[in-house]
Amino acid sequence: GTAGAQGPDATALELRLPPEGTVGQEMTVSARLTNETGVAVAGAEVAFRWAVKFMNVGSDLELGRTVTDEQGTASLSVVHRSEGEIKITARFDGNTQYGPASASGVVPVKPGAPQHLEEAGVRIPGINVSLLAGILGTVWALYFVVMTLIWLIAREGSGLADI
Repeated sequence: GTAGAQGPDATALELRLPPEGTVGQEMTVSARLTNETGVAVAGAEVAFRWAVKFMNVGSDLELGRTVTDEQGTASLSVVHRSEGEIKITARFDGNTQYGPASASGVVPVKPGAPQHLEEAGVRIPGINVSLLAGILGTVWALYFVVMTLIWLIAREGSGLADI
């Protein structure tokens, strides 16, 4: 007889999230992938996604992908830039041996230190104020010399026309 074709083994994904996070600070999210008998699945790629909403449009932003270790655990360090309830989903898409699995959870992210500083003025890397002032002064001095020469040439030219 012929052996019947068997599909991929069922899998389960357990998402492990920290109890809370802080804006601007690193936190680690992990997921453990097991087969239907609870044995760890090593060498499988797990994608971590973050549910984002902007102007009433929701989408999933991929935080990163990582491969499970011998214990079936895939870990990823992330830094959130916004506060609130952050929904994270881990997903294993499956392969020829194992079927797909996913798990979701929510991490409350509290406010942290400001993520940017505002400064007034123009900043050009490598150029300080005195060098910039010197360059601008030289350009304006050359402009003045050229305009003076043009004025002198125009004056001489108008004097020759009278002869």
